[in-house]
Amino acid sequence: MIKTKQPKIVNAQTGQQDVIYLDLLTLGRDCKTGNWIIAIGAYTLANNEYLELSVTTDFYTEAKFLELFGQMTIQTIIDTQDDMLIQQIGDNSVKFWGLKSNDLEKVVENT
Repeated sequence: MIKTKQPKIVNAQTGQQDVIYLDLLTLGRDCKTGNWIIAIGAYTLANNEYLELSVTTDFYTEAKFLELFGQMTIQTIIDTQDDMLIQQIGDNSVKFWGLKSNDLEKVVENT
């Protein structure tokens, strides 16, 4: 999971600002078309619960998926998903409130 370093406007009508959390929800292949599906969820945190803002889903042909991710295995993608999310969101900032890669950081979980 990753998050914005600073609060961002999440409601333009009220001007409400929150830190936005983003997480990889789906990475898989459509059995019928062979296309790859990547879904990214966006959330805010209130009372220690994540509240969903949106889900952005992209579909990639095999060729485009290989162009973006090369010969990475699914396990490698899972192991590096936070870095990949930061890159993916930075490359598609128009879909994600204009966020750039340097607006984002990994969530450090307390153990």
